[in-house]
Amino acid sequence: MVEAIVAVGLLAGALASLAQMLAMCIVTNRSARAGSDATVLAQQKIEKRNLPESAESVRNEFAPVARDPNMFSHLNSHRGKR
Repeated sequence: MVEAIVAVGLLAGALASLAQMLAMCIVTNRSARAGSDATVLAQQKIEKRNLPESAESVRNEFAPVARDPNMFSHLNSHRGKR
């Protein structure tokens, strides 16, 4: 009987330690993820800032064209008229 009580006490202590370790791991994981996201955003800002003037102007020149859904609509209207 005494052995069972000691075993249950040890098991309870081990489970409590594991639960505390799990909570610490979750907090650390969230902190690391936030730091990683901040690093990626900072890197993107640095890369955008370091672009040569000509590369930025080319990107801005073609950006509206790439987003235009009617870019090739004139091609569809001539399809059956050959």
